Amino acid sequence: MDIIKFLANLSQSQKIWTVIVSSTLLAFLWFAFVSNIQTSLNNQTSSLPIVDQLSSLDCIENDLKIPLCKDRDLALENMKLLQELKVELIDNNTELWALDEFNDLQKLVAEGDALFSEEFFAKSNNIYLEAILASQGLIEAANISIKDSIQNGYKQLLLNEWQEAEYSFRSALLIDPNHILANKGLSRSLVLEQILIYLDEARLRIKINSLDEAKEVILKAFNLDDENIQVQDAKLKVNQLIRERDLEIAIRRGYNLLKKEKFKEAAINFNQALSIDQTSEPAKIGLIEVAEGIKRAKIRQERALAQESFNLEDFSKSATHYKNILGIDKSISFAVLGLREANNFIALEKNINRYLNNPERLSSSAVYNEAQRLITFSSSYELRERLLAMKNSLIALLNEYSQLIKLTISSDNKTNISIVNGSNLGSFTSREMKLFPGTYTLIGKRKGYITVREVINLTETSSLRLACNKKI
Repeated sequence: MDIIKFLANLSQSQKIWTVIVSSTLLAFLWFAFVSNIQTSLNNQTSSLPIVDQLSSLDCIENDLKIPLCKDRDLALENMKLLQELKVELIDNNTELWALDEFNDLQKLVAEGDALFSEEFFAKSNNIYLEAILASQGLIEAANISIKDSIQNGYKQLLLNEWQEAEYSFRSALLIDPNHILANKGLSRSLVLEQILIYLDEARLRIKINSLDEAKEVILKAFNLDDENIQVQDAKLKVNQLIRERDLEIAIRRGYNLLKKEKFKEAAINFNQALSIDQTSEPAKIGLIEVAEGIKRAKIRQERALAQESFNLEDFSKSATHYKNILGIDKSISFAVLGLREANNFIALEKNINRYLNNPERLSSSAVYNEAQRLITFSSSYELRERLLAMKNSLIALLNEYSQLIKLTISSDNKTNISIVNGSNLGSFTSREMKLFPGTYTLIGKRKGYITVREVINLTETSSLRLACNKKI
């Protein structure tokens, strides 16, 4: 109202001027308003059109770091993680024991993939995070289920509930078919029923004192499951009972044999008793009582075996028996002499075999003479059939490599003639001999006469006279 009164009091020119000024002012204000709106719009177009116009291809090609591209990268990382989790879920057979949850998870991932393909990266990332949490939850549930099932399975084994144990282990294997403890537990649960049957049978046999049969039955159970505590306890118990029984039997038998003077057998039983119980006083006393008897019996037995082996020309075995005697008592003279004789025959046999096994060596004059000396040396031994045959075989070989030479010796039938390192020829008027080529020393002896010695290098048929003619 005041403005109207003010305009009414103005003159016509003033009114025109006022209208002009007012119009100009309004035009200026309108231009400023429009400019502000335009500036605001320009500011908005500097950001909003980028979101509308950029695509995932721009993020890949230009490696942009704007929120859109960051959301895309994060979604890709979560997508990769989901693939890894999916493999683990499949390995855990999740579709078998949590089908609904697995299908829901698949749908959730598909929803995220759809959003990603439409380039709603932030939304798809949220879906992926939800799917990741769900996947990890299923994996954790699988691990807990395996652990609980296995623990329960082994608990049921201790309670002899094989059916419940089998169910628990199979539940674990449904998730992880390769789980070592679950597979082992399942194997044990499958044989538990049979093991309990074996244990009942073993207890019955123990009651009737059939300990060995009980042990066999328990061993069958042990072979089925060597970790079963009841089987282990039963095995320890039956072994202890058998141990006590065998100890009593060994001692009783030892004393019975001692009364019959079967010392060796008695000692075996007392030693058997000590192997069962090292502290057994009856067994220790029994061994003391039979020790001397065993010693005497052993010496007699070994001596008989040594002589028997020697007669059979098993010189090594004979030497072993003499050594056994000397192992009991080093001062036994017949064993010392017997061992020495056996070793001499062993050496003789070994030396003859050196030529029999390699007869071609006899082509060497040195070896031939060595073998010839061995034949001469062996004349001092009382050879039996086998060793004598070996000696004759060697003589035959020597004949092949060298002809024997005839030596005729004449004497007075009173002089005793012998060959050094050879045989004693005795006294005679005339004697023909065939000897190998070589040097021989002949000695003639006659009581009351000077001993005569003749050295002959035998290379061809020869003769000589050897007699003691000069009195002392």
